[in-house]
Amino acid sequence: MKTHLLPIASVLVMNTGLLADVPHPEHPRPDFQRPAWVNLNGSWRFEFDAQDAGESEKWFEPGNRRFARTIVVPFPWESKLSGIGDTEYKGVAWYARELTLPSGEAWQDKDAWLIVGACDWEAKVWVNGKLAGEHVGGYVPFEINLAPFAKPGEKVTIIIRAKDVTDGQQPTGKQIGWYTRTSGIWQTVYLEARGRAYVQSIRGVPNVQDGTMTYDVAVSKGQGLTVRLSSPDEAFPPVETKAVDHVRIAAKVNKPELWWPESPRLYPAVIELLDGKKIVDRVETYFGLREIKRDLAPGRAYQYIYLNGKPIYLRGALHQSFHPDGIYQYPSDAVIKNDYELCKRIGINFLRIHIKAPIPRELYWADKLGVLIMQDMPNYWIHTEQSKKWFEQMLPAVIARDFNHPAIFAWVDFNETWGIEHGGYKPDHQEWVERIFHRTKELDPTRLVEDNSPCKYDHVVTDINSWHFYINDYGEARRHIAEVVEKTYPGSTFNYIGGRKQGNEPLMNSEYGGISAGLGDQDISWCFKYLTNELRLHDKICGYIYTELSDIEWEHNGFVNYDRSDKEYGYDFWHPGFSLADINGADFVVIDAPPMLVLRPGEQHDVPIKISHWSDRKGEDLKLRYRIDWLDAFGERTDGTWETREASWKPFSVVDQPPIRINANKAGRGITGALLVEVLDGNDVVARNYVNVLIDGGPLPRMESVASNRFALRFGPTDFARWSFGGQGPQKLSAEKVASQGAGVAEYEIRIPKGLEIDRLKELTILAELAAKAGDEKLDWPAVKRSVRYPQTDGKKWPSDVVISVNGEKIASVKLPDDPADARGALSHHKGYQGSYGYLVRQSIKDRVLDKLRAGLAQNRTVRIRIEVPADAEHKGGLAVFSANAGCYPVDPTVLLTFDGEHGLGSDYRSNDPVAQNTGLKVLIPTAESGRHQWRFTTDQPAGEWTSATFDDSAWKLGAGGFGTRGTPNAIVSTRWNKPDIWLRTSIEVEPSAQLSGGYWRLYHDEDVEIYVNGRRVLERKDYVQGYVEVPLSPEAIAAFKPGRNTIAVHCRQTGGGQNIDVGLVVIQK
Repeated sequence: MKTHLLPIASVLVMNTGLLADVPHPEHPRPDFQRPAWVNLNGSWRFEFDAQDAGESEKWFEPGNRRFARTIVVPFPWESKLSGIGDTEYKGVAWYARELTLPSGEAWQDKDAWLIVGACDWEAKVWVNGKLAGEHVGGYVPFEINLAPFAKPGEKVTIIIRAKDVTDGQQPTGKQIGWYTRTSGIWQTVYLEARGRAYVQSIRGVPNVQDGTMTYDVAVSKGQGLTVRLSSPDEAFPPVETKAVDHVRIAAKVNKPELWWPESPRLYPAVIELLDGKKIVDRVETYFGLREIKRDLAPGRAYQYIYLNGKPIYLRGALHQSFHPDGIYQYPSDAVIKNDYELCKRIGINFLRIHIKAPIPRELYWADKLGVLIMQDMPNYWIHTEQSKKWFEQMLPAVIARDFNHPAIFAWVDFNETWGIEHGGYKPDHQEWVERIFHRTKELDPTRLVEDNSPCKYDHVVTDINSWHFYINDYGEARRHIAEVVEKTYPGSTFNYIGGRKQGNEPLMNSEYGGISAGLGDQDISWCFKYLTNELRLHDKICGYIYTELSDIEWEHNGFVNYDRSDKEYGYDFWHPGFSLADINGADFVVIDAPPMLVLRPGEQHDVPIKISHWSDRKGEDLKLRYRIDWLDAFGERTDGTWETREASWKPFSVVDQPPIRINANKAGRGITGALLVEVLDGNDVVARNYVNVLIDGGPLPRMESVASNRFALRFGPTDFARWSFGGQGPQKLSAEKVASQGAGVAEYEIRIPKGLEIDRLKELTILAELAAKAGDEKLDWPAVKRSVRYPQTDGKKWPSDVVISVNGEKIASVKLPDDPADARGALSHHKGYQGSYGYLVRQSIKDRVLDKLRAGLAQNRTVRIRIEVPADAEHKGGLAVFSANAGCYPVDPTVLLTFDGEHGLGSDYRSNDPVAQNTGLKVLIPTAESGRHQWRFTTDQPAGEWTSATFDDSAWKLGAGGFGTRGTPNAIVSTRWNKPDIWLRTSIEVEPSAQLSGGYWRLYHDEDVEIYVNGRRVLERKDYVQGYVEVPLSPEAIAAFKPGRNTIAVHCRQTGGGQNIDVGLVVIQK
């Protein structure tokens, strides 16, 4: 990539010498910059005016009001960086600043103009007590000539009254109902020097065929003057023309280089207004030579999006353009640049800036670094004549401000029908949206336009046939994407509204993800990989927009955290070198399989492979190679051997390759692993992908002869004899994982079977997958908590110090680094546990320590394992214990015995008899995940005391647990339920001698649920979840159970969307 520097004049600033203390000291508009300017960011005097008394009390007159507070411009008053940080206040606020108008040669014969980059929402400006200007609108700049109020070198007092009540009729975007508002001044304020005649605006249109850039230049008072267009680096010869109100002037670049994301060539340019040889006004800008259009895909009947005459696969992310410290404004230009460098690092080539007109320097960095932009217009929320008027005023102003940025390839007028569907998306609303689309095309015929980026299949007229989906289930997502592709063709009514039909518009996804906005703080690595793989499977789809670039406040689905710190993905644990950049690559190898491919022992399976090729590589020496790496039941890893074959691809196409045959018999002792696939061009790896593989041979034997001298004793996480953290039982309790926070102890008593020769024992190894267990300590936005709170692994660690003892002898102190969740937790993801996993802990006893224990082991034949987080530990980070069916490793907690010689039970010995003693955990009601518990149910309001044990439910229907409708995210549906309410009843037995000490409900509920035990309501939960949750039994619930038969009754209510109810019950019995 070549580097071309903008001219030095573009980065010089005329200022008062205080620039080092000024936030955002750089010029805010590199695309429209005058050489003489003064930055007015920094401290302004400030005051709220809750009673709106300032105008009547004449606060605008200098000296009339002290303005006791200070605000830092250009940050909204809600932000931390403003120094105010008030997120509740709505209304009027006042800004005041005294300054001396610049003088000197650069300002000679010039007027000083005040430019406010953006002030949300209304602004009035007084200069020396006189009203100088007013503006309505929160996204675009406004300007005031200060010459009528003072001469160069004179002092002026500038007072600005800002008012923002965040009215739903305003185009506010996600300031309403989503994230923290932005009010007041939030973009750079500055002075610039202009001649009496000056350039008002420029609008450049490139021609990529001949390398010509044509500018339409609007001039104020330019009669008799000359307009000159020149190149500081002599990329084109200067051209001149006589000035009138509007001038068209063109320059042809010598040896033109086009603007591409991979090589974003920018040409600096200067437009001057001349009076003879005297420069009356000068504007510095830049341009890129690029062209956007839509056209037929090569050799196909459907269209793609073209950049510079070539199809481009758009690999993008939604970008809210918020920051935790500045909200709508970034802390610094370096942070803006970092967002766009992040795009390059993770392989995406464009961003959809979401329902916000961005800071111009965002677009500058997109231009400079090569990141295409699809730019949304901010939406309103209430559809009225006033909201339409404000939108129609904003639209041309935003397009005019940002027209000259080569990175922008498309405008999006509306998002998900927000605002325009207020009161119903009626025909008259649709007709107005259609007019807005054509108005946008009229304002900018050089770019693509979307009427509405839809989630309800309701385009009216558009250049891009886009759609949204949020699905966190592989099978459902696969079916959905295939259905969209199948229904996309000219004449189809799919994805259009009001009887309108598709033309031949390019099909692309404009929002997708597995973790939608309200799904809580959890890992995205798993769903992002398989969803993107499914999109790349289809030749007709020419791009995607993942939601989103960064987390934002309570929405946790970004590639990075809200503060832009990195997340860990864990892909390279399975496939060395694999990263986000591979998933977002221009060339992509599609593995047409689930993210966890499950095989039976001995099964052969052919895995379809495809290559999606969109790079400029010729691929003259193209190969495909693959291997399978395995983990066995003891956590040992075996890397496979690469097998290589010829491969083929075709530009801008998805091409089938011969399938890869997997043979489970070749796995050896492997249980879990990954199929690794790479595409090579010569020695260069140009595409990588993988899917996990699981050989499902049923539960591992509880007792197994591993070799003639090695014997394994396995037990489950729930087989504890004691579990006490904070005096309570587990906070997380399932067959696959048991966990608690804080300090405490877990004890397991493992029986050594008769026949094993203890006197020959030479090594005893404790093997388990363990992790810490955080509460909400890892949450990035704890003010808003969702039902799922399991953050993806990142730099915020939650360690735990663990001491492991065997039969009273301390054998190890272990620091568990974290409570992690990412793609390494493949088994957990497969089970629906948000990717949580642990660290393989392997501690052995031998020699003198083992000699001390040998006599007791021979006598009692019991291994007592104690895992303790001491109360005095530095890191009291809790404990999680995983089974072979969850986490990363296919490893149950294991005691591995190694003997000096044969162990005594034969090399083929295997048994599923339990080895754990004194356990008290019992599953009384399985969920649909692991069983088909039968319930009595009705969807008609029952009469009488339907929750009581004596109620006769014999007339109710009988159905298996998991009641709901297909497509409800992450739900398991065994019995169809599609009505508003459902009532369930079942009976369970509690052993007469048992005493319940704890347990949990395992629930999926969409929406509200009530649970009764023997007629007593013991649990009520509102709203819905999108994954199974464990809810500990309350003391009231434990007290409601009795020895013998108990009646469980459930009521679930649904109001809209998907629905499901599934209830499981696990108890701890003493």
